[in-house]
Amino acid sequence: MLPSFDNHYVDGKNVKPRINILEIRAKETPDNPPIAWLIVERIEENTPDNSRITMHYERFSTTAYQRERHSGTFYGSYSRYHNAVSLTSPSGSSGAVFLDLQGLEGQRIGTYLMNEIVTWAKRWPGARVNPISLLSHQAFNKERRNRFYEKFNIRFNYTDPTHNEGTSLPMFVEDLATVDNWKENITELGIREYIHGFICREYDLKCENRQIDRRIDSLKSELDSARSSPVFWAIKTLWNKYFVFLIYVAFFSLIAVSILSNCST
Repeated sequence: MLPSFDNHYVDGKNVKPRINILEIRAKETPDNPPIAWLIVERIEENTPDNSRITMHYERFSTTAYQRERHSGTFYGSYSRYHNAVSLTSPSGSSGAVFLDLQGLEGQRIGTYLMNEIVTWAKRWPGARVNPISLLSHQAFNKERRNRFYEKFNIRFNYTDPTHNEGTSLPMFVEDLATVDNWKENITELGIREYIHGFICREYDLKCENRQIDRRIDSLKSELDSARSSPVFWAIKTLWNKYFVFLIYVAFFSLIAVSILSNCST
């Protein structure tokens, strides 16, 4: 057993492995090959006064040399003293979440991460949810940002008609909704499962390459034979190609000759 790769128990609750791989497909074409991979590390900490969850994520590079890491963190925390949960902060303060993965906007990665925070927070159904503050500079697409929170049943008191800024309304954890539509285009893989699949694909490719190499060697040998004895090679090739046809011709010819012989007698 490897603690980071296996389910474990925290406060009697079965918890996912500490490290998982997310295989991302475009939500418009979920049957197509993956467009990105993320490694996610989940850290849970507990003290007599507080609990905290940290969801680190980092994108795998698909190039030989990765110039820049694309990574970030989602936080959640619970204060036993205040019986309150924060869905956006490690310290219980109000705030908001940010996902900076260029080219993967709207692919439900943020939904997956926030759903992990909300699911974790459900351990304290009677706790208050600390306010979440929205500011006009926080997101390029305000409508998508607002829908992101609202699908978890978080409602806001907006301070302007265009809903650029606002603060979440008071609520309890039991009123939060979990969301699983991320499963439509995101596959959550354990490290063992991911590595096993990678090794199997590599083995299949090696077998395929060996078959191709054998075919190439056979073709090279055939080419050398054709160059050294072109007439013999041509006769052999024609024989191999039309062998069955010639057998049929000979067979039916014998039958025809036999019939004609019987008729003549």
